[in-house]
Amino acid sequence: MQAIIAYMNWLSTGMQVDNWTQVKGQGFISVPDLTRAADPIRGATIYADKCMICHGANGQGEWDQAAMTYIKPALWGPDSFNNGAGMNRLRTGVRFVKGNMPDNHAVATDPTTQLSLDDAWDVMAYVLSNDRQSFSRSQHDWSGAGILDGVPNWMRKPVSTSYPPYYPRLGDPDDLDRPAMFPPEQYKYGPYQEMLQVQKNIMKEYMTDPR
Repeated sequence: MQAIIAYMNWLSTGMQVDNWTQVKGQGFISVPDLTRAADPIRGATIYADKCMICHGANGQGEWDQAAMTYIKPALWGPDSFNNGAGMNRLRTGVRFVKGNMPDNHAVATDPTTQLSLDDAWDVMAYVLSNDRQSFSRSQHDWSGAGILDGVPNWMRKPVSTSYPPYYPRLGDPDDLDRPAMFPPEQYKYGPYQEMLQVQKNIMKEYMTDPR
């Protein structure tokens, strides 16, 4: 608990806020899925126009040497989030980008200040198309016997979980050679509607009676 509190204090370095619900940029908003795959090539153009000024041409962010902290976070590379992080899921990242980026412009409650739906999906796809560190415990992520209802946890994995070979899939959780249910690129960039329906059907089939 002391370590968690120390970490939270470090995150808030330089912030003087009486009401934390007023902190700009902390929230995620609801964003509809595209009916097409997100386009990282188109997203590169949007990044250069809207994002590079803060996050750098190489996604390196802006580092404050005196304060020993990032003013603007790195989006890929060794100092960014790894490929097992929630932000490495496209559907999660888009919810943040749509409501909060570009910084000092977007307001989560005002759609007129935000990137368009297509731009938000494509620019986040570009961010995720770049190299980052691998999650060291990916083999154990969402694995195991499940919780209460007996459904293996990996069946619950978000459909945009995109690191191989542990995609959401049907079958024996110990059979790591079982092929993914969809092409690997679809886990990363979508579209997700069919995947979500398949996952829903799987869960319905395998859920046990809670009684």
